[in-house]
Amino acid sequence: MPTIPSADQTNYVQLLHGLLDLLLHDAYHAAATMDEKSAIVVKAGDVHDILTELNQGALDSDTAEFATLKTEVDGLNRELKDMKSEIDDWVKDVGIATQVVGAIDQAVNAAAKVFTL
Repeated sequence: MPTIPSADQTNYVQLLHGLLDLLLHDAYHAAATMDEKSAIVVKAGDVHDILTELNQGALDSDTAEFATLKTEVDGLNRELKDMKSEIDDWVKDVGIATQVVGAIDQAVNAAAKVFTL
């Protein structure tokens, strides 16, 4: 059973942690309304859920758990891509919005390396 290379998984986890930090600190504090803050918290919760599963150990790509997690990551990636178009409305600080979009792009690209074996 092939195990995902630990470097790819570690990189993905680190990028998700960075995105989570950006969402919960910078983007949250830069959001103007409670609705926007709530939307950011929901997305951060989704990222956290994936991190929790990834932190349980090395992934084996021939398992049902991997297939389930891949489906969840695919869903998260769709949500994150949608968030890229909304972040400028939620966060008025262009620098923070740009950082969030960049972090989303990096996380989605790293996920592709982990989940396309």
